Order: sequence, then C-alpha cells, then structure tokens
Amino acid sequence: MKRLFTFGCSHTSHQYPTWADILGLSYNQLYNFGESGTGHFHHMVQLNGVLDNFDLTEDDMVVVLLSEEQRMDLVINATNNSGMIEEWVRGIKPIEEKGFQKGPDWFTKEFQKTLSVNHQLLSTLVTIDNMKERLSNRKCKFKIMTALRPTLDGDEPSFVNRLFNTTLDGGYPNNTLDHIGIKNWYPNEIHKRLHPYKPLQWFSSGAHYKFKTNTGKTVWDGHWLITEHLEFVKDNFDFGDKYDSIVLDWHNRASTGKCVPKDEFIIPLLQHSRYTYNWTNNKIESEWPLDGGREKLI
Repeated sequence: MKRLFTFGCSHTSHQYPTWADILGLSYNQLYNFGESGTGHFHHMVQLNGVLDNFDLTEDDMVVVLLSEEQRMDLVINATNNSGMIEEWVRGIKPIEEKGFQKGPDWFTKEFQKTLSVNHQLLSTLVTIDNMKERLSNRKCKFKIMTALRPTLDGDEPSFVNRLFNTTLDGGYPNNTLDHIGIKNWYPNEIHKRLHPYKPLQWFSSGAHYKFKTNTGKTVWDGHWLITEHLEFVKDNFDFGDKYDSIVLDWHNRASTGKCVPKDEFIIPLLQHSRYTYNWTNNKIESEWPLDGGREKLI
C-alpha cells in the first residue's frame, strides 16, 4: 500500500486542495499533517510523532514543505474548564509587514525587540538536520523543501527578505544583513541540506482566489492557485498528466468563490486526509472525523 505523509503550514493544508492533495492522488492514502500558521518546530514534532507511530516502508513517501523561519511555535501553560492545560501557540512572528505582531499578553514589543534573527535561522537548520537524520534511518522515500524561495533574489518576499525588511517598525531592528553576515551563508546552508527542488512560490503568478463568507462579505485569499500547486508537483515529482482533469475541476470550483470548509466539495476530501499528532497522549488523530468528534486512529 502506497502512503503519502505531508507536513507544513497552510500551503500544505488549506480550505481548498493543495499540492499535498494533488500528489496524494497517486497514492492509496494521504496523511496530511499540515496546519495553518505553523512553523518548523511544529512540523518537526508532527513528523516525529509519525515516525514513532507508523512503520514506514519502501512504498511510503514523506514530504515536508517548510514554512517561514520567523514563525515561532511554543508550548505554553493555559487554562480551560478542566483547569491547567498545555497548548500550542503556533506561528507567532517577531516581525510583520506592518510592524510588531499582536499576540499573547507576554509577547510585547519589548520582548520582540530582544529576539535575535540568528535563533530562528539556526533553529531552522537544526530542524532540517533532525528530520533528515531520522528519515534516513527509515525505509521510506522523503523530500524536504521550502514553500518560499530561500534566496535574496527578486522582489517577491523570501525567507531572508522577510527577516531583514528594514522598513519594518519592529522585529529585528539591529540585525542587518551586513551585521549578521548571512546574506549568502544562510541560503547556501539551506540548499546544502535540502533536495534539489523548485519552491512553491516559484510557480506563483500573483493571482489568488476570493471567497464569500456566510455574511456575504468577499474575502481575498493570499494563498496560491490550485493550478500552481499542480505545476509545483509536476516539476518536483514524477507525476504526469493523469489527474489533470480532477485538479482542474478543483480549481474551477475554488474559482467560483464558494469553496469554504463546510462546503460539500471540500469536507469529504478533508475527512479522509487531515491528521494531527497529539503529543500529550502520543496518538495520531483525525482532524475531520466523520462523526464530528476527534477520531483516535492509532
């Protein structure tokens, strides 16, 4: 049985099909562990959970599409009706295009100013090394890639461009490229560690879908088109044209502006492919179980 395991952020798991769903068409089962807003630490925890719970074979494929370095995933203490709990704070970012990011009360401007860009960059490299080492000891095939371009070329935001945008009112105010000295070092280290590939961003035309909410408001979606995800898959995997009609149908439905999470089109797809690793009990759970509750898979 051929199984595909995918990891990443909303570019991997979104309210409409992504590259993971497209590539999954050529497998018997897709286990998509992507989650919106998450960073590399969350990807690594999810991957480690899969490696601890699944016996991967030579028929299995693991693909990680890394998010953005500035996203910080933390486990914090919180409370609910049952008392004290631990929960994820996913993808908080010490920089935003419009200045400081709003977040938990403790995520103040003063705290954000103390953060060093080196922590996030080095954390990314350590994450990649951990993933590669663990996957190399398994029988499965695997690829680790990036959603954004890890370069400083062009006008489009890339990993490093986002970290060193000097127009930002906040974030890493003292970490200029010259000061850190990573202008070439970091992208080179990324390329050395990853498989040859073209990032998903490479295929972006700049077009996006628009959706209507339940209140009738039109919302612009900042993610890339399903057809661009198809180009990414064809360029990076042995995929072919067999499923083009299915993917084009997905694209046409999303283009109508009616493709929302509760739509009859997307729910069946999500119910059979979206999973999460619950680290508190070391269980793999379905994110969209058929009965409306969380299904314990393993």
